[in-house]
Amino acid sequence: MNFSINSFGKLLSLLVVSIFVIFIYLLNDLFKQSEDLKQVEKNKYLMILKSDELRQSSDDLTKFARTYVITSNVEYRNNYYKILDIRNAKIARPLHYNRIYWDLLEPLRSQRHPLKNKSSLHYEMKKLPYTESQYNLLQLAQNNSDDLVFLELKAFNAMDNNKQDLAIKLLYSNEYHKAKEKIMLPIDKFLFSLARLTQNQIDSYNTKIDNLFSQILFLVIFSLFIFSSSLFVLRKKVMLPILSLTRDILSFKTGSNEIGNKSFYDDEIGMMSKQFYSMKKKLDEKYETVKQLSLTDSLTGIRNRRSFFEVGEGYVKLALRRKKELSLIMLDIDYFKKINDTYGHVIGDEILKKLTKFIQINLRESDIFARYGGEEFVVLLADTDANGALFVAQKIRSNIQDTPFINEEYLINITVSMGVKQLKDEILLRELIRNADEALYKAKENGRNRVECN
Repeated sequence: MNFSINSFGKLLSLLVVSIFVIFIYLLNDLFKQSEDLKQVEKNKYLMILKSDELRQSSDDLTKFARTYVITSNVEYRNNYYKILDIRNAKIARPLHYNRIYWDLLEPLRSQRHPLKNKSSLHYEMKKLPYTESQYNLLQLAQNNSDDLVFLELKAFNAMDNNKQDLAIKLLYSNEYHKAKEKIMLPIDKFLFSLARLTQNQIDSYNTKIDNLFSQILFLVIFSLFIFSSSLFVLRKKVMLPILSLTRDILSFKTGSNEIGNKSFYDDEIGMMSKQFYSMKKKLDEKYETVKQLSLTDSLTGIRNRRSFFEVGEGYVKLALRRKKELSLIMLDIDYFKKINDTYGHVIGDEILKKLTKFIQINLRESDIFARYGGEEFVVLLADTDANGALFVAQKIRSNIQDTPFINEEYLINITVSMGVKQLKDEILLRELIRNADEALYKAKENGRNRVECN
């Protein structure tokens, strides 16, 4: 499927933003569930503390009541009433009030646990998230403690009437133990209920957290897939085309014209590449046209002097290396200046064109034919010795002599002088041309319209 890089970028940006938003949402939810789980465990701890305070206060009341009736020490009786007053908010609650509090002796007890605000156990329990059934169980345990208090106060009455034996009997009686059980049984039920409910809550939160971890893991895997897929697409549609285009640009810069078959994606880089190669093709075509023009004589359409030297140098080197024959013909139109002066340059140009056709008829495709300058032409004959070159030159000279230039106004006889030189001791093309030019000069000196060999 072809789509633009801009569309891919927008789609990728949308995916990244969506993944980020979902990831933040899941992390926030995970954090919230973790905090709620911590709060459940904290609430469990606090609720157990308060239920334990109720149980401990009952045990402390029993301990001080029994100790008092056995020892008759009123300090234990005073501590007993303090416990009731703290629980009922008649006096201030000590800081960090716990089961250790009444095991410490004064003044250490007050130093380590200074008094705080008045707060009943009933009020303290109200602040915690007990379920209605849990709260009712603890409230039942506190209400049942009144029966136990009744027996303990009855024992204190007996002590006031000097009936210590009766007081001891009351606090160690079967009735007292049953009253004590009525307090502890609701607390025990509460602890069972709290453990079960808390465990269910913890299991529920753990399930949610596990699900969130699974979703986050899936999101991470999906993100990695999107990331790797994006890298693959970017490499295929962006990096590789740019690298290929860069290599071609550097190759073109060094002068190479090798392009080969190119396929492009239907996107921005593909469009840019198409435009570049299209522009390069047009430039190459124009360059070839300009190059061809620079190597071609504009009047006659054959090679010019520059082109002749570019190709001819290679012919000379090849002939020297392979020890092959190579000959050169220099040709000049006789009295051409006079023709131009008499008939005009337009007629002179027409004569040059006609002359070019006469010469081409007598040459092979492998021969190098060029306009050397003005009315002067040059022919390089590969695999041809001096005799062969003389034969070609005579044939050309004869055809030109026998075929006058004719148009609607004029009939002009044309002759040429020619110089021939076979490659012998020369190692450069210009040396061969110079020697052929000497033969041409000799032909002119000997009366023109002739061929001389140097």
